[in-house]
Amino acid sequence: MRNETQKVKLLYIAQILYEETDEQNILTGDDIVKRLREKGIACERKSVYSDLDVLAEFGMDIIRGRRGAYLASRTFEVPELKLLVDAVQSAKFITEAKSRELIGKLAHLTNRQEAAKFTDQVVVHDRVKMMNENIYYNIDAIHEAMRKNKQITFIYYMWNADKHLVPKKDGERYVLSPWFFEWDNDKYYLVGFEEQSAQMRHYRVDKMKSIEVRVQNRLGRQEYDAIDLSTYGNQTFGMFGGETTTVRLLVDGSLAGAMIDHFGTDVWMHRTREGGCEEEDVLHTEANREIVTAGTRQGDKRNAVEGRLSVVIDTVVSDRFFGWIFGFGDKIEIVEPSWVRQRYERMLHKVLDGMSKNV
Repeated sequence: MRNETQKVKLLYIAQILYEETDEQNILTGDDIVKRLREKGIACERKSVYSDLDVLAEFGMDIIRGRRGAYLASRTFEVPELKLLVDAVQSAKFITEAKSRELIGKLAHLTNRQEAAKFTDQVVVHDRVKMMNENIYYNIDAIHEAMRKNKQITFIYYMWNADKHLVPKKDGERYVLSPWFFEWDNDKYYLVGFEEQSAQMRHYRVDKMKSIEVRVQNRLGRQEYDAIDLSTYGNQTFGMFGGETTTVRLLVDGSLAGAMIDHFGTDVWMHRTREGGCEEEDVLHTEANREIVTAGTRQGDKRNAVEGRLSVVIDTVVSDRFFGWIFGFGDKIEIVEPSWVRQRYERMLHKVLDGMSKNV
């Protein structure tokens, strides 16, 4: 019986160090003996020191000194845990109950003193009460399908005017080859290949229900391999799918930061010459972008002005993309291709006509 108690004692000492100590919170040998006695384990201080040596040999980063002992490092440092807690708090696709549960689990990855600092400040807000609590089971089922290289079927839901989630297409099951997840604008999407349209499609994971894994293997490997995952979310505004198009914008210089924020530091942009679009400012193909960029680096800036930027992006053209453009007012102009510019103009006229009819 004594041997069994000693085995448990080693585990309790590891738990005490993990939950209560760090560089600012040090426990003496007597402190540890006292805590063990509270758990019904009688021992001497000398045996505790031997146990600390065993745990250190096992790999725990235990620091011992005159003042006592403490655990110096863990799998996650406190700043890392705070980042994870902030991510959980800001993810609106996670329900309030699950958010608090996840944050509680993260809190157990550090000592009690540090955990209290960020769990006491937890604010979970802006959650829709009728959100899908099964999102975690959905993710698990989808991961299983991807691991097995299988398709899935599911029923997709949408909100109606009565604030109820109702099935789309009268409950008809969707069929999809799942390839990856995308977190966009606080929403969690599944991106997969749809055989019927022969395109990659996006679906909100929290609006998917009754997911089943099919026996058929996934389709769309070629389409998936062609995607640059590092820029995919930036190209699909609001996760509206479609064919990617190269678009040139004429942008006010004050929006350089906005362009980089959305498209990243690799976004292709340079100062325009006065007057806007000139000979060098054409819609560049992938082959000649580097040539123009090199010419810009060489610095023919005799007529350059700070006020205007030529920005070339690869994006999916959609109404959501046009809405993003419109949000900047007259500080952004679509230059090329002409069909994108014309489609944007038609949308604006349609909105104005609709407003005038309702006056």
